[in-house]
Amino acid sequence: MHIQIPRIETVRGAAHWALPGPLSGRHLDEANRAQANSGDITEWVYANGGADVEDSWRVITFQGAGQPTTITGMRARVLSRTEALTGTVIVAGLGGSDEIVCVGMNLDDEFPAVDHLVSNIINIAADETVVVGLHATAMLATVTWDLEIDFVTAGKLKTVTVRSKDALLRTTPRAGCDEAGREPPGYSHNFHYDVCLYAHRERLEPWIDQPRE
Repeated sequence: MHIQIPRIETVRGAAHWALPGPLSGRHLDEANRAQANSGDITEWVYANGGADVEDSWRVITFQGAGQPTTITGMRARVLSRTEALTGTVIVAGLGGSDEIVCVGMNLDDEFPAVDHLVSNIINIAADETVVVGLHATAMLATVTWDLEIDFVTAGKLKTVTVRSKDALLRTTPRAGCDEAGREPPGYSHNFHYDVCLYAHRERLEPWIDQPRE
């Protein structure tokens, strides 16, 4: 193997997560402990069947290992497609992040792949480190997926798979929006989710953007 992936990170300040059901008091305590311990609840959300809403942003660090390497493709291997999650929505205040060059992928496609790499490959010199931002979107269904990365080294085409459970790869549409992600007039999270929470830096707390009638 002449490429290494020393880390894959979620982009801090992701705006939304969703869970399949309403949170109990015990689950809310668990989530707040995860938030307090790491400052990020993505792993806890994934372990409880949750997903990023609409967008999954991942920063992938590639490192050459002794020989020049060319990344020629990235694609999702879809493990499942299910209904949008409507149990609990968690909204986080947006945080700053370093500007990075991103590649995009539509998980609603039959065979999701990064179009950018069809005409623009990524070259990695021996022992060089390259950081790629991956932006994957889902508007039609909740998608659990692995990431497959094709690369060429020493004249041979190889593929490495990043497992869903390792990189927390699950993406769901925003409940109540159309297939293009557009909100209907008067959109309110409260009309489409059982529970709404706001993720502050220290803890999660109930949040109401518009009372139910």
